[in-house]
Amino acid sequence: MAANLLDLQRKFEKKIDERKTIQLSPEEMDLIVECGAYDEIVRAALEFRKAEVRTRRLPASEGE
Repeated sequence: MAANLLDLQRKFEKKIDERKTIQLSPEEMDLIVECGAYDEIVRAALEFRKAEVRTRRLPASEGE
């Protein structure tokens, strides 16, 4: 079964709505990489880490 973006979107929406885990096929994983979604996850994780570091460097009263 070839993965396509619309099917993958529906799959994600259903699992998010149901608050269930999701299992992805190798083809779906390839699609996530090919469409740039994985790069966005990596970028967001890097920004999150940078924000954590900045927060830790602030004195306690400024970080709250």
